[in-house]
Amino acid sequence: MKKFRLLRWVLVAVLAILIVAFALPGCGSSEEETPQTAKLGFLCPLSGAAAGWGLPGLTGLNIWADELNAQGGMLVGDKRIPVEIITYDDEYVPSKALEGARKLILQDDVDMLIPSVTGGSTSAIQQFATEHKTLMIGMEAVDNGPERTYLLTGGEGYPMYHAIHMYYIKENYPQAKKLALVCQDDETGRYGAAWVLAAAQAHGFDVVYTNMFSIETLDFAPVISAVLATNPDVISLGPTWPEFRIAMVEQLYHQGYEGIVEASEWEPDDEMAKVPEEYLETIKCIGHNPFADPSAPAAMKELYAKWVARYGPGAPEDVGRAAYSIDWLYTAQAMIWEEGVRLAGTLDGTAVRDALLAQESIPHLGGTAVWWGDEVFGVSNHALVPESVSEFRDGKEVTVGWYDIADWYDTYGEYVIPWMEEYGMMYYQR
Repeated sequence: MKKFRLLRWVLVAVLAILIVAFALPGCGSSEEETPQTAKLGFLCPLSGAAAGWGLPGLTGLNIWADELNAQGGMLVGDKRIPVEIITYDDEYVPSKALEGARKLILQDDVDMLIPSVTGGSTSAIQQFATEHKTLMIGMEAVDNGPERTYLLTGGEGYPMYHAIHMYYIKENYPQAKKLALVCQDDETGRYGAAWVLAAAQAHGFDVVYTNMFSIETLDFAPVISAVLATNPDVISLGPTWPEFRIAMVEQLYHQGYEGIVEASEWEPDDEMAKVPEEYLETIKCIGHNPFADPSAPAAMKELYAKWVARYGPGAPEDVGRAAYSIDWLYTAQAMIWEEGVRLAGTLDGTAVRDALLAQESIPHLGGTAVWWGDEVFGVSNHALVPESVSEFRDGKEVTVGWYDIADWYDTYGEYVIPWMEEYGMMYYQR
């Protein structure tokens, strides 16, 4: 009888050990260990005045995800798993961005988050995402900081490319001497203003007017009248929200301005709905959009060909417009994540981040990227690639040159930090 009782307790003990063992992380079948899906959270403006900085980005991302999934998915270790893009419209409103981050991280369990293009919405989610160790790969270097340990950036070189634009104007239009700056008064606008004014000082422009208007502004006629009263040769719209930029270009046309206009982005089809094509050629539309240009890096040209086949004129998902920068920029961020997962062999955000930063350079849609930014942003977490400058010619944006931001900063960097501090935009002022 005692033998049977002892045997029973032995069996109970063995069963308990097995239950605990299979419940522990890392135990059980390898099938249970492998994630079923690699989830990318897209937390960007899909509606509202800044929708042009978010919604078009889904075109390139969908091409990227569909192509990966056709191959079996993203390579994680020695297996491929499907990629899923989960979207949330933050409307470029910080409180909605935080709401979206909570939903994407806690409910959807995303592996990586692409935050809003830059500014207040991106800042609003940093503490929450960092506490949950969620890797974020943003677009703009200015969002970096030593305390934002789970943020990498690498879409494009905003706001640094404004300095390149000003350099290009000075070199190619030396008769343009007087500069006016006008853009919205928010975190994004202040970053851009600082770099525009730093470059203006570096290259000898006479700044005759600056205006940071309220984001509640609806009537841009008086805004532009005040600008034109100073008779500028160049007007920088900086990183003006898409709807604001279009409204100001319309006013510039109606009020007879014929000088040069610089901005972070252009969407010529939208501008041409308001002004004649010839007017865009008159004001040059200095910006950057290498996506459709023959001089673009091979990977970008390949993505552009796929974009045209899927979203271009007469294509199955024709979007009724030309391609521009936002169509490819978020894809560049997703591909940085893909490379990090390949290097780390896991979706774990910490491991992916560390694997990427351990590389001297990484592949990028814009060419070979190097990590940069320590002096200005307190950390070298921005994947920097050469930047293009474009003008509007013959009915489209045309790349007129490629420039190295690091080289520009090495020569003129002394002007940048004082202007960043003037606008309260250095990482230690946040």
